[in-house]
Parts: sequence; structure tokens; C-alpha cells
Amino acid sequence: MFKITFVFDSLPPSELSPNARLHWRGRAARVKVEREYARLLGIQNKGTWEAPERAIISFEFHSSTKKIFDLDNAISACKSWLDGLRDAGILLKDDCWHLSYGSARVALAKHDETRLILEACE
Repeated sequence: MFKITFVFDSLPPSELSPNARLHWRGRAARVKVEREYARLLGIQNKGTWEAPERAIISFEFHSSTKKIFDLDNAISACKSWLDGLRDAGILLKDDCWHLSYGSARVALAKHDETRLILEACE
């Protein structure tokens, strides 16, 4: 089994949560920025990685607060990042036939360590 790990320097922006109340234009602009951020991160760290036919992705949210997390919303807020990784060739596709979820968890981190770790494996 091959595995690739991406560390995003923050949690997904709150504007991308399904519960966020934001005008569609503002949300679309933020999605575009975050998708490009993930695409560039993917290209910079891809190396010789070949996107598998079927990938399993796991989420590890590191938060510096004891804020209560709704994992479904947190994963949904990562959609533009997953799309960016697909654009970079890390994921072949992000539909139900090519991508499944492994695990999702939240860990308490130091104040300056708030981040998201995504692991994709075949």
C-alpha cells in the first residue's frame, strides 16, 4: 500500500462550512483560492506519486482550541482542497467509485499548530 500525506497549515476556512451564511459570490471566490492553494501544494509535493484507481482518504484535524467539531461539516469544508488535490493528480477522481473515506479525528494541538493532515492511500 502506498501513502501520501499533506499537511495544510490551518483548518479549512469557516466560510466553506456548509452552515456558513455567505453570499454565493464571496463563497465562490474563496473556493477558487482554496482549490488553487491545494493544487499548488499537491504539485509541489507529488514527487513520483501516481494517482490510484481507488483512493482512501483520512482526515486529522489539529485544533488549538477545545471547540466542538462537527466532523461532517469539517470534512465538507475540505471539498475545495480535495478538488485541488484532484487537479494536481493526487486523486484520480473524487466520486464514489474512486474515493472513499478512511478515518476522521480531531486532536488538540499547541496554539501555533492548528492544521489539517490529509492522508491518501491506495
